Amino acid sequence: GLVYIHLEEYDKCLEYQDDAEKIAIEIGNMALQAAIVANKAITISKQQKHEQALKELDQAIELNKRIGDKPRIAIALLNKSEQCSVHQK
Repeated sequence: GLVYIHLEEYDKCLEYQDDAEKIAIEIGNMALQAAIVANKAITISKQQKHEQALKELDQAIELNKRIGDKPRIAIALLNKSEQCSVHQK
């Protein structure tokens, strides 16, 4: 999906991210799922859908809390703070 972000083909990027998330869920890898959801938030933000991006970040935070990954919780919180400031402009 990263290449599609650079090409600004966000819908195509989200398709790949959704497929990857389904696999992460299927194999029960919550850390991978959390990383994918956080990346989806970035893609969604680039589409100017900041409210939806915030919801994705909330999900990433929750997943990371469930597995106790404090560094990724902190990263998601930082990304969320950026979304809040962008959304308020």
